[in-house]
Amino acid sequence: MTESKPIANILIIDDESDVASVIEAGLRRNEFATNAFTDSIKAMNHFQLHSREYCAVLSDIRMPGKTGFQVAREAKKTNPDVKVILMSAFEIKEEFQKVMPSTQVDDFITKPAHFEEIKSVLLKHVGQSSLLAAMLPRCRTDPIYTRFQYMTAYQFSIYITPSF
Repeated sequence: MTESKPIANILIIDDESDVASVIEAGLRRNEFATNAFTDSIKAMNHFQLHSREYCAVLSDIRMPGKTGFQVAREAKKTNPDVKVILMSAFEIKEEFQKVMPSTQVDDFITKPAHFEEIKSVLLKHVGQSSLLAAMLPRCRTDPIYTRFQYMTAYQFSIYITPSF
């Protein structure tokens, strides 16, 4: 039996190990390749060495070490083509560009987020990534939306909840 190529390779960074694990498990079940880190400094050291392997970085904002904003700036500096999606328990999308106009972020996800939202946001941006075609055989080249496999047990049960 031939193993199919992943849709895309995603770097996941969240200091809460349960959140990182749930997102990683869900994405892997949906044919994404992933690497998850709970330490943002280690994650960005890894990214420096492997930046061309990733289509997207999915990161929490509030973390010890490097914040999500620092992750976004560093990721885009290292690889301007990578898509950066930040997650937060706070609604910041509207105010972000006013407060941090020099930091490029491709999208935001507000926690708690249903897994379907995370998946949808990633698919939207990975489909726009110029890395997708360049990463053969790391990512599929067939249309993402027609090859997408929906989750089974996770589909309605995984929610990402912030800890306060």
